[in-house]
Amino acid sequence: MLGDGFLEREYINTRIKFKQGEVHKSYLIYLYSLFAIYVTNKPYIEKSYHKIQQKWYTRWTFKTLSFPCFNYYYDLFYINKIKVVPSNIRNLLTPISLAYWAMDDGGYDGVGRFLLFTNNFTKTKVELLIKTLKKCFDLDTVIRKRSTDKYAIAFGRLSYIKLRKIIKPYFHKSILYKLPINK
Repeated sequence: MLGDGFLEREYINTRIKFKQGEVHKSYLIYLYSLFAIYVTNKPYIEKSYHKIQQKWYTRWTFKTLSFPCFNYYYDLFYINKIKVVPSNIRNLLTPISLAYWAMDDGGYDGVGRFLLFTNNFTKTKVELLIKTLKKCFDLDTVIRKRSTDKYAIAFGRLSYIKLRKIIKPYFHKSILYKLPINK
């Protein structure tokens, strides 16, 4: 839930929705295979128009049916329909969940640092994530301001090497390009 997945609660129960651009279609198909027992429709193309950029975007998407088992996660990660970082994130962040977060919202910044993008989270919640990465995985990171209220978590070279060892076993083969060795 720290990455591109999001939850929707309609009425009583919750569903999960995933979206990925064309370049990550095979990754989305992989996610679909993990959630197939909760889904009745195959992934489909969704188009949306970005008014500011005046550009059409095509995304591959799928959503699960609504189930009570997903309500737990909605209650943890959403307040007033806005995605948040739960205060108990330390109990939830595992090597696997860290890998999925990195596959969804991680990448190189072009100057040798690996970033985890946290665009929709407050600075306070990003600081909580940084403390959690240190406590759970002994990863040294810093907050990087991207715009007025958008932040990323930056990994220096040594922490990136540690991070890569932790998450690479769980990476989908189509996303491995996000984990270059010689950076």
